[in-house]
Order: sequence, then structure tokens, then C-alpha cells
Amino acid sequence: LFGTNAFYGEGTLGNWTIKVIDGETNDVGTLDNWSIGFLGHQGNSSDTMVPDPVTNISNTENTIHWDDSISEDIRRYEVCITAESNESCDDHQWIPIGITNSFNVTKYHTIGWANIFSGSEYKVWIRTIDEEENKSDVESYIWTAH
Repeated sequence: LFGTNAFYGEGTLGNWTIKVIDGETNDVGTLDNWSIGFLGHQGNSSDTMVPDPVTNISNTENTIHWDDSISEDIRRYEVCITAESNESCDDHQWIPIGITNSFNVTKYHTIGWANIFSGSEYKVWIRTIDEEENKSDVESYIWTAH
């Protein structure tokens, strides 16, 4: 992990690209996955409307499904998985998953944010984020890992 404040005051909206250079000769490496997170605050905006949450959460084995939010300006959905007894997710636990209405939990495990054990119960949290980074109410679902 590393951080930078080189972009202090910059907006995070837009397309981001990672460029990896291996400067060692005769050395082959593999980038298995990567992620980027932003910490900061929401800028001034006239859009203070909280987006509608997702509805009808269900699962087919290790894939969680839901009905899309009916808000028109959705930027992405975010997912968090915790032990069933947890009551909420911390900011660093939320994973942006784009505009989709399903999520394969094994991908969540691959990212390294959670240890998923077959037969164990977890709470899956889903929220909607709009174009101005307003967050919906959080919906949760108890899921048993397969």
C-alpha cells in the first residue's frame, strides 16, 4: 500500500488508469489485481438528493443479485461483506463494483478484503452512489457461503 497527496484538491470523477513498469531485466512478474481508493470529502454540489437504494436482494450460490435503484443518475453500486453479527461497514470496507445488479462473492474474496468460508453466514451490504457521490440508504442481506 502507498499513498500520495499529489492530487490534493483534485476531483476523483473520470477514468483512471494504472501503468505498471517492471524495470528489472530477466525478471518476470505478474500483476494479479489492483484497486484504488479515494479518501476525502464531497465537493459543493446543488444535487443533494439521496439516490434510491437497491431492492429485492437474493442469491444464487455465491452470486448476490438485486433490483437496480430507480434513481436516474447512478454512478456505481458498492458492496461490503461482514460477519453476520456486524452492524455496519467502515469506509475502507466498501468495494465499488460499477453499474451492475449482481456480484460474485468469490471476486470479493480474491480482492483480499474478506475471508469467506463455505457454510458460514455473512451480511452483504449494498448501497447506491449517484453522480455527485451521494449515498443511498444501505440494504443488507444474510448470505450463507457455498
